[in-house]
Parts: sequence; C-alpha cells; structure tokens
Amino acid sequence: MSRGVPEPKLTAMDAMIDKLTGAIFLFQLAVVVVLGSAGNVWKDTEARKQWYVKYDDDEPWYQILVIPLRFELLCSIMIPISIKVSLDFVKSMYAKFIDWDEEMYDQETDTPAHAANTAISEDLGQVEYILTDKTGTLTENKMIFRRCCIAGTLYGNESGDALKDVELLNAVADNSPHVIKFLTVMALCNTVIPIKSPSGTISYKAQSQDEDALVNAASNLHVVLVSKNGNNAEFTSTDG
Repeated sequence: MSRGVPEPKLTAMDAMIDKLTGAIFLFQLAVVVVLGSAGNVWKDTEARKQWYVKYDDDEPWYQILVIPLRFELLCSIMIPISIKVSLDFVKSMYAKFIDWDEEMYDQETDTPAHAANTAISEDLGQVEYILTDKTGTLTENKMIFRRCCIAGTLYGNESGDALKDVELLNAVADNSPHVIKFLTVMALCNTVIPIKSPSGTISYKAQSQDEDALVNAASNLHVVLVSKNGNNAEFTSTDG
C-alpha cells in the first residue's frame, strides 16, 4: 500500500540551518530591493546634479538593475556559505571521538565503538526520553531454549537449559518420532533464512530473536535447517 512520497530526513541542526538560511535570504532580498530603489531615486534626483557624476540621459532600461545588483554583491556575505562545510567537519570529528573512545568497547566480542553516521553525535544530543520494552532493546538479550513438552513429557534440566537435558539428548539419539517431529516443526515454522558460507558453516538470518533461538536450538539437537527456497526446505538430521 503506497504512502506517497516520503519526506526527506533531516537532523534538527540541518532543519534549523535551512530555516535560518531562508530567513536571511528573504531579509537580504528585502534590503536589496529597498536600497536599490533608494539608490535609483537618488541617482535620478541628486546624482545628476553633481558635476563629478556623469550619467547619460538616454540610458538603456537595464541600467535600473545596476545599483540593486551592487547591493546584492555587498549583502552576499550575509549567507554563510562555509557553514555547511564547517558543520560537516565538526560532525566528522565527533564521530571519530566516538571511534577513539576506549571506554566504549565490548571485551566479550572484541568490538570497539564505530560511528557509521556522522550525524550520530547530533542525534544523541537531542535525546530527551528513552522508551523501551522488555525484549532487551537496551539490555543484553539472551534467548535460551529452557523447556519443552513433547507428547506429555517435560524436558529441561534444573539449570533451565533444555539442550543439556540428558533425557532429551537420549530421545534425539534414539530418533524418537515425536521428538524429531517436534524439532522439525521448530526448524521449519519460521521466517529464518539459512546462509551457507564457503567453508560450509551455516548461519541464520532472522527478523526475530525468538525464531533464531528456536532454529539454533533445533540445530544443536541435530535437526539442521540447511536451505529454504520458496515452498521447499532442506534438513539434515544426525544422531550426533
């Protein structure tokens, strides 16, 4: 369903600069019109009386634009043309400060901070309220396959990790029909897309962390989703 032409996305600073530039241009235009008109009136009434100023009596019509254009050149410095370049340079430096910040570093994944957008510092400076839900948007979100109930049997050990339940592992090793069917449904009924690397390892791309956790749990229990294309899906099932 079409929503029409999307509006251009601008930061608050860019929007403010555009408004100020437009206001300065209108003010400059008004100054040029007023002073240009006053200059033409002075030229016709006073300047021709001065012996040191010589104007031809038969001047072409476009001579009336000379004085306004002179004022336009004088007022052109009102609009700071270099402000855009200066702001972009400052934003780039702020982004580099984020990249160089040693405290913004994740030791577990060996991942430093990286500002992919030069406007990120400006966006962060405008944050007033933070709204979040309980899905781990701002906190660490680990999806663990804790328990499951298959054909009336509850699987899941005391630590809350069904992948370490000996009874469930034995059921998978014995190719229990109910357990294999359950794991197949877990690996199939989702929107996860398997991606196979040149080395042969399979990773999953999922829109939901819940689906990703279920598919990875089925993979750890030897029901691996290998490929999915349209209405066809390919699995590999091993006994470990």
